[in-house]
Amino acid sequence: VVDVALVGAGYYSRDVSIRWASGTRPGNEATALYYGSFVLYSLAGAWCLLILFMRKKIMLAIACVREASSAISSQPIITIFPIVQVVGLFAFSIVWGIYMAFLA
Repeated sequence: VVDVALVGAGYYSRDVSIRWASGTRPGNEATALYYGSFVLYSLAGAWCLLILFMRKKIMLAIACVREASSAISSQPIITIFPIVQVVGLFAFSIVWGIYMAFLA
């Protein structure tokens, strides 16, 4: 998605710079936008290379998520634990707020 967005932004920048060079904008803005499109194309290429070089780590992360999902599916009660934490936090905050009100 990031790569497509960078290539699309580069194409749009180049297209707009060509239209601006025809006389609707000053030459410096059109030139800056034209060279900016090459920067966006370069960032898209760097993103592709980054994904290519990190594919083993990405596959490891996918395997970790699969293992975590199998752990959660074998112990579904574990999904209730954050609710217990939130209730405990609210109880503590209420008591703490009362004490702070009496201190003030």
